[in-house]
Amino acid sequence: MRAQERSALHVGLLCAVLAVLPGLAHGHSLLVDPPPRDGIDAHKDGNGGGPCGGVPRTVMSTIYRAGQQVTVHFDERINHPGCFLLALSPADDSNFQLVANIKHDASVPLASEATPKHYSAQINLPAGMTCPGCTLQLRQIMLANEDLPCPPSPIPYGTAYYSCADVTIEAPPDLGTSGDLGPADLSHHADLSHHADLAAHADLSAPPPPVASGCQAGGPPARGLPLLSLWLVIVMAHTLRRRRA
Repeated sequence: MRAQERSALHVGLLCAVLAVLPGLAHGHSLLVDPPPRDGIDAHKDGNGGGPCGGVPRTVMSTIYRAGQQVTVHFDERINHPGCFLLALSPADDSNFQLVANIKHDASVPLASEATPKHYSAQINLPAGMTCPGCTLQLRQIMLANEDLPCPPSPIPYGTAYYSCADVTIEAPPDLGTSGDLGPADLSHHADLSHHADLAAHADLSAPPPPVASGCQAGGPPARGLPLLSLWLVIVMAHTLRRRRA
């Protein structure tokens, strides 16, 4: 075999190895916020990687509230097709619960891998999960191309990188015992019920009682009394005139 053919064969074999085992010499992804347990981005399956690279818990725990929506930031150091999975463990780096699946951003070309690619994702923490020793796990799944579904089922061994952060999830504050009286109850500021009782017992259909003048005898006044009085006056006046005559 000629020297040029041997050289070409060696280059081809090297490319094949790099394609099958991507990132052996380089890390791929790393949590930024919440801060990871360490700054190593090379925790990989087959290299003591899962589920958190064998790195023990630290005293640097980020505190959240149950049911809270939080924003997670992480970097991709090597541009590779696939996806990023965010998961929560209630304790002991086990029983992880998937909370987000972020598609790899293929818009940044491979030539720009010298600068990390920044990602951010909003996740909703489970409403019923509280734990003093939770773990937030970032797992990068590497695939051959962007068209493959991610994550595959099952996920092949040796295709994942890991980064973990220590998290504490507390119960939301109890407003009933925190001293917060809440919105004012205006129904207790003005009690008008006694006014309603008075209005209910008042008979507005009856006419108002007559006002006493001091000149009226008992009983209703006779309707024909003024005409009779006038007639008597006329008769008496006529009688007096006849007597004088």
